[in-house]
Amino acid sequence: MGEAVTAVDRPASSAAVSTDTPRACAADDTNDSGHGIGLMIGVKRIAREPEAIRLRVIAHALSQAGVNASAAQIAAGWSSIGMGKAASHFPEVIQPIARNTSFACAKMERMRIADVEEDIDHELVSKEQIDAKIHEMAALASEDYRDKNPLLVAVLKGAVNTLVAFTQAMSIPVQIDFMSLSSYGSGTVSSGEVTVRQDLSADVRGRHILIVEDIVDSGRTLAWLVAELKRRGAASVEVFALLSKPSRREVDVDVKYAGYEIPDEFVVGFGLDFDERYRNLDSIAVLKPSVYQGVQA
Repeated sequence: MGEAVTAVDRPASSAAVSTDTPRACAADDTNDSGHGIGLMIGVKRIAREPEAIRLRVIAHALSQAGVNASAAQIAAGWSSIGMGKAASHFPEVIQPIARNTSFACAKMERMRIADVEEDIDHELVSKEQIDAKIHEMAALASEDYRDKNPLLVAVLKGAVNTLVAFTQAMSIPVQIDFMSLSSYGSGTVSSGEVTVRQDLSADVRGRHILIVEDIVDSGRTLAWLVAELKRRGAASVEVFALLSKPSRREVDVDVKYAGYEIPDEFVVGFGLDFDERYRNLDSIAVLKPSVYQGVQA
């Protein structure tokens, strides 16, 4: 059984977003592993600058990090590493650059509630709650699947965000594959009939399969997929679902790694959409009925 979740209580001021200038860099805007998008943006930007400017910027970044190096040492280090390897082999140079330049943060902006607030009733699951639950469940799955070479399967398109976050949170090697299934069409009510649009590329015979789902609604699509993978000869089939709507369940499905239980409301964000909109919202929110009224199947 998943953890019940209620609407996130946000102060009114949190909805205000300045459009005049890029916001200040936050600590988590550059990936703390040293391999994030922000770091590579920093590498590419600095690499395009003339050498004199590049050395000056790097020297300043190093000094801010408490590292003293001569221009000759910096130049030798940069040229020997190469831009393609800089993020992983020269973090003491690249990380301060990415943290201390506004262009990196401007590129890392995420779509938030404030960007679509006219369509959103309220936020239901915050980005922080999403991250916490995914890391919690990924840690459990990593132990359970150690030395089993698991194949993680996601259903396009809604589960992509969840799959990416989940695999990055796991501490063991995994393989991934995708299926495209449909039971919704362009409306908000499931038709109940599953259609395969794109099949898996991997042979699942003898494999330990973990289905990564964004949400379990009626359960019909997920139940079909579990049965189908078993029919194809999978050694085991388990499920991680970030969200679940128990009040909508029509078919019982065993979800071993359960996220949050949510009320029967139309939710979008973190991969969930309405007519292909809102997928890139960084949290999960309840859509105003006025947005989808008149288009229900």
